[in-house]
Amino acid sequence: MYAPDRRGSGDSPAPRGDIVQFTDWFDDLAQVVRHAASEYPQAPIHLIGHCFGANSPSARSCAETSRCASLVMLTPRSVRFTELLVK
Repeated sequence: MYAPDRRGSGDSPAPRGDIVQFTDWFDDLAQVVRHAASEYPQAPIHLIGHCFGANSPSARSCAETSRCASLVMLTPRSVRFTELLVK
């Protein structure tokens, strides 16, 4: 199990909101997914996100890596997925 802490939030050492562009969060989570896949190549990957984490970073990372067996979104903000998946 991996529990990434969003850059600039929570216990992250970065200053609050420390991103150059919104897609930095996509890249950060996609990197975690790739890392998990390299450590456990036969294991399915399930992403679970809450609130902000249930929105764009989770959905986009799942789409970009094609490694996610499932995506559980707990209390996501209401958005259209087409907006999240378009580069």
